[in-house]
Amino acid sequence: MKRRMLSVLVAIGLPALGAGLFLSTSCNEHVFEVIDPCVNATDVTNLELDPLSKADILIVVDNSGSMCEEQDNLIANFYNPACPIDVNNVQEEYKNPSESLIQSELQQCGFIQILAAYENEFRVGVITTDIGQCDNRFNLAASSGCGGQTFNDWGRRPQRGCLQAPPDATKKFIENGDADIAETFRDTLLNIRTYGSSFERGLDAVEVFLSENSSRAPGCEDDLDDFIREEAALVVIFLTDEDDCSHQVSGQFPDETAGESCENAGETPPQVQDPPIQYDWCYNRRDELTPVSRYSNFLKNYKGPGRESSVRVAVIAGALFEDDGDDYPAGCRVANDGSAAGMCKDPWGQSNILSGPSRCNPDNLDPGEVCCEADPGTRYFQLADSLGDNLGYTDSICQVSFQDTMRQIASFAAQIDSVELNSPPQNTAQIAVGIIRAGDTAETRIDRIPDGAATDGEDGWQFDPPQTIRFYGDALPQPGDEVKVFVGVQSEGEDNCGASAASDDEET
Repeated sequence: MKRRMLSVLVAIGLPALGAGLFLSTSCNEHVFEVIDPCVNATDVTNLELDPLSKADILIVVDNSGSMCEEQDNLIANFYNPACPIDVNNVQEEYKNPSESLIQSELQQCGFIQILAAYENEFRVGVITTDIGQCDNRFNLAASSGCGGQTFNDWGRRPQRGCLQAPPDATKKFIENGDADIAETFRDTLLNIRTYGSSFERGLDAVEVFLSENSSRAPGCEDDLDDFIREEAALVVIFLTDEDDCSHQVSGQFPDETAGESCENAGETPPQVQDPPIQYDWCYNRRDELTPVSRYSNFLKNYKGPGRESSVRVAVIAGALFEDDGDDYPAGCRVANDGSAAGMCKDPWGQSNILSGPSRCNPDNLDPGEVCCEADPGTRYFQLADSLGDNLGYTDSICQVSFQDTMRQIASFAAQIDSVELNSPPQNTAQIAVGIIRAGDTAETRIDRIPDGAATDGEDGWQFDPPQTIRFYGDALPQPGDEVKVFVGVQSEGEDNCGASAASDDEET
């Protein structure tokens, strides 16, 4: 692990004297000072400190036939060569940038550049919403593609439980220190394109990939172990213009992947299977879809007890905006000014099909009616909302540019869910935590969640022995915030140090 020398002040009491520790962290900077009422003498030294800023970022890309422009939009806003940030050697003036700096000098920066500026030790992997064995069913690549391109030699590319990567790549994810990060991400997306299943099962795809016992397509057996780090936060980003169609196999909704292989490009389409399976069942048989709570519980528990805030979800899907700026799932299209607009017919996944029985065939539209470019991302929004405050981020896919969205997600991915004390506190009952939000000067005291208590739906912090403070809900620090942790230690032979520390805390 790459470690950084941070500005760290550690108060060390002389023998037989009590000491308290004050921890302040602005973004990834941790500073320790003494609580004066409890210390008679101190020494100060510099130490190396791990700021706990690792993130494994799993991007789930819809690879169905209508996603050409959206994939190109993602590529364009992942990395921008006009940005001054050096991803692998971030300049001091750009580290842990303020929102005002991002909106001015760093306005042209892409997702991975802003993430690097927050000194995040990142990994980025890409999977698709296709849980079949391989893509390019029915040899679609030979007859259609983005920008009119066709590929007679596309073949069948593994999907189920697989990280996607450029052809012949020796590693299937991007991380700090890699050369040509932008080119690798672009080539990864170009190696996915739009030959995936029309049954977009993004929630199933995440569960399949993250589950150790999942069956995987050939060549993907080690992808999970290679990518996920136990100590890192997990950030899942969905990019899709359709709602989720994750479902259990039943008589009302059979398995559309049954009989698939990676060798046969001329498989029988679901519509002519026996029994037939229709694409619009994802929308008119909603009761057959797997409850979103299944995937919410899976992700909440993925990192283990007490680490619920280490898993976050960001969604870019069909949505519109209220007057106050809040978004909500809805069918949408890109307006002439580049923003998300409504007043359109939900396409049910057929926005790129303008003939036959398609809902978007002009002959099937009412006079003056237009078809939306994206369906409401209802189930994805439900997942993001279910994780709790500050653990879900949502935005609309119906925007001419994802630039601001991807910068916001970078900040979201870089938020800190825990801080590590320099050493285990002697008295864990005498801990107090405060926060000063970015742009503010007033400190707010954060409520303590009792040790061992459930944290789901709670706002506050909890002590995780031997020396970790974990944050939950509204208490999660955001980039630019300053966190203060007071740890009081009663001096030998004294009975008033704890009271002094408490009094000092109340004034802070």
